[in-house]
Amino acid sequence: MERVLLGMAGPWADDSREAADHYTTKIGGLPDWPFPRESLPPDLLKCRKCGGHLCLVAQVYAPVSTGSLKIEERFLLIFGCIMPGCGTSPDSWRAFRVQRLDDGREVRESTPVKTLPSTTTPSISDSKASWFDGFDDDDDDDEDMDLEALGRALLEAGTALNSVSKKESRNKRSGTVQNYLPSTPGTRLVDKECPVAPCFYMYTQEHKPASAVVSLSSNYSSLSIKEKQSADGGDDDSDKETWAPEAYEYDAALNADRTYLKFKKQLDANPEQCFRYSYGGKALVATQGVADVGGCKLCGGSRFYEMQLMPTVIYFLQEAADDQLRHALENWDWLTLLVYTCAKSCSNSNSCIEGWIVAEEGVVLQSENTKPNPPPTMASKLASSNNYSLLLQNPHHHHRGAAGTHNHLRPSAAASPKIKPLSLRCAATTAAASPIPAHVGEERIFNFAAGPATLPANVLKKAESELYNWRGSGMSVMEMSHRGKEFLSIIQKAESDLRSLLNIPEDYSVLFLQGGATTQFAAIPLNLCSPDDSVDFVVTGSWGDKAYKEAQKYCKPKLIWSGKSDKYTTIPSFDTLEQSSGAKYLHICANETIHGVEFKDYPNPKNGILVADMSSNFCSKPVDVSKFGIIYAGAQKNVGPSGVTIVIIRKDLIGNAQGITPVMLDYKIHAENNSLYNTPPCYGIYMCGLVFEDLVAQGGLEEVEKKNKKKGELLYNAIEESNGFYRNPVEKSVRSLMNVPFTMEKSELEAEFIKEAVKEKMVQLKGHRSVGGMRASIYNAMPYEGVEKLVAFMKDFQAKHA
Repeated sequence: MERVLLGMAGPWADDSREAADHYTTKIGGLPDWPFPRESLPPDLLKCRKCGGHLCLVAQVYAPVSTGSLKIEERFLLIFGCIMPGCGTSPDSWRAFRVQRLDDGREVRESTPVKTLPSTTTPSISDSKASWFDGFDDDDDDDEDMDLEALGRALLEAGTALNSVSKKESRNKRSGTVQNYLPSTPGTRLVDKECPVAPCFYMYTQEHKPASAVVSLSSNYSSLSIKEKQSADGGDDDSDKETWAPEAYEYDAALNADRTYLKFKKQLDANPEQCFRYSYGGKALVATQGVADVGGCKLCGGSRFYEMQLMPTVIYFLQEAADDQLRHALENWDWLTLLVYTCAKSCSNSNSCIEGWIVAEEGVVLQSENTKPNPPPTMASKLASSNNYSLLLQNPHHHHRGAAGTHNHLRPSAAASPKIKPLSLRCAATTAAASPIPAHVGEERIFNFAAGPATLPANVLKKAESELYNWRGSGMSVMEMSHRGKEFLSIIQKAESDLRSLLNIPEDYSVLFLQGGATTQFAAIPLNLCSPDDSVDFVVTGSWGDKAYKEAQKYCKPKLIWSGKSDKYTTIPSFDTLEQSSGAKYLHICANETIHGVEFKDYPNPKNGILVADMSSNFCSKPVDVSKFGIIYAGAQKNVGPSGVTIVIIRKDLIGNAQGITPVMLDYKIHAENNSLYNTPPCYGIYMCGLVFEDLVAQGGLEEVEKKNKKKGELLYNAIEESNGFYRNPVEKSVRSLMNVPFTMEKSELEAEFIKEAVKEKMVQLKGHRSVGGMRASIYNAMPYEGVEKLVAFMKDFQAKHA
């Protein structure tokens, strides 16, 4: 008979970040690597979909013991991504088998072995292997071990251990592990960027066959499900369902959804089960059909089922999480997560880290969206016929107490928590975003405005389709609470995509603010300087000059170079800059919208802090963010509508604002509140998010830069080849790829040029009032066809008036 062990919820950890060891089985918290975390490859714990940090979901001690194979030092780790849109993607989940490298022993292929994962506290006995001696494939030995008694004993032992040092008891297990535990019991130093789920420990109990829980059939009486009892008490394979005749119209639908009903019945039988474990056994699938997980990446051999997480895990984690994490966890709407491991539990040096094998294994998600959709009356029957429907009326019923307290759960159905009825999830949290349309057939004008500027037509169509009812939420983004889970998913996705596009390091914060880049002219000196501090400015155009003048109110700026005498047509050699030795930072405007001057490289400030206004070339090309202390940009030129200002700031620069700094200009306030201190420009952020998504779909900023260079080359060549009819005064090496100002040899023709261009559906070509002439802003969203049409018009106009 196949043995199945259930992982049951035990006590909460005192601290979700507290240290344990790899013999510990738990949900959430931090992984207990048996070697320094720094030894891991840098991208091992990154989401393959969004690039964000993965969160530990489960750690299961899982030794193997047979006559031919015995591995005591072995455990499984399951990680997931909490970013919006990642919860049900297989690329956002990773499972690892970690075991000690064999000392030159040959690993032999063996018959699958039944094993027992570790319990809540590993220090019950100094003999780890004693639990597994004689615990092999033969069912004749079942009576040698009373697993229920063992589970009770382990839970009681876990309770007793709450009054003693966890570190002291764990260090008795392994001298190897204690070297990597922190000096302070129960804590550890970790990367604060890594998300940490609430942590609670686990104990195991043996799964009872259906005959032992026959009383549950009353819960399904309305569905006419009856258990077929086998003579020997029944195991999973003999646990068959029979359907009594009943005359109502959805009988066929129920029969089609039989796989799900069997899954749900087993979940209801043990409502507190967080995982099911059966090494080489049979998975309890929620939907028909399991994706191929491929072979072992180390030996190339086959994989088989070892364990699975149950939806109870999601409920427990949501119950203890803070508001922000709870909303993020609501993206996890899978019914079960299956883990398949190497059938040989192979061990070799191909993936060795300090004497340990870290092998990635196969993960299969079975989500609610893959389950056949039942008719409404069937769903209502499911909800009303089980003992968890009360959760619909009280979804935040905290059954376990606050995180950090040790409220022990007993594996009894009477005291079991109300499990979230997964079959009735709100569509707003599960509906996948529809793809941004690739083509738009309606004719549009070509808008060459400097800002607000043209937006990608497919992004606008996407926004149009979601304007009235955003992804099944029943409301528009403009109506959402900025603290609701719907908008949180929007702003988190926008930040994630932006970080991916610019490869923003983890020690930088991304802020979505208001007030335009002009407001940052004051915010930056207020946050980085005291009134007597010196700051260096390189002024290459009107916007750099405005920033310099505003800074004079809050510090002592020094103009170390200005291009005003040359009418802002060049950029200085960086070697000639005489920087102040005590300057707090060096400020530049990376692209001058009015004068069309763009930095192609960036100076190195003496103090290491470079601040750049990138409003008009933001996300137009790859940028090494690590070279800057602050990058700021108004969104209305390249990445969205007006009203959003994006600030990327190195975290060590936050928290030093002058006392007079208004609260809305204090970076620390906005960073601590994740850009939600007050109501942000929600719809603008949503639009920026769609643009970021579109840029990612284009292949990233490398591909975007190629397109921009192609457009710029076409337009500048037309000017150069006009024999002086059109003129661009900017030095060729620093000409902007975003804003192309030009004048005409016969200035009296400029007004006619602009007027005729409008007739050809090309608008906003008039130059800035301070410069005159014409200006074509050809941001990311300007298609190549738009520049082609402009160049053709320019040549035609020249032919008529030369």
